[in-house]
Amino acid sequence: MLDKDLLTHALTLHRLPERLAAFLPEDSISETNAVIGELVGLHPSLWTREHQIAEAVLQLAHVGRVIFVGRAAHLITRDVPGGLHIRLVAPLEVRAERIARLLNCTSAAALTHLERNDLARRRYVRTHFQQDIDNPCLYDLVINTARFSPEATALFIVAALEDRLLG
Repeated sequence: MLDKDLLTHALTLHRLPERLAAFLPEDSISETNAVIGELVGLHPSLWTREHQIAEAVLQLAHVGRVIFVGRAAHLITRDVPGGLHIRLVAPLEVRAERIARLLNCTSAAALTHLERNDLARRRYVRTHFQQDIDNPCLYDLVINTARFSPEATALFIVAALEDRLLG
């Protein structure tokens, strides 16, 4: 399963220093910082970096047996045979409660964290792929995890994957 590790893999694949991860958020960075960093040679262009990440995602997808979380991997890999693109959703309040427990923080802090991350992901997908991350047609399966147990959710996913691979 790759989420944050995806950046590390992309950087390693292209022989780039790990310090570049700070310049690769799943949101936009300051245009000024990006241009200055590029001009003084701190990092390659934003376009080049995004292309390298997409290339790493595709390379891993073709190897198979990998789960991607974020970075619009569902859009990058949509034409890779055998892939299954899943979106897990739940009402904001339910997600905030889960995050508060996971991060051991207040509900308000969890809500702020979620809103910031949701905005960043929406902006990333809209900016780099001209798509709406909430469009259910971009996914093979959308599951509301507030309505099903983790076990049932896992069973849905396994059944969908078996159908994709054997059907």
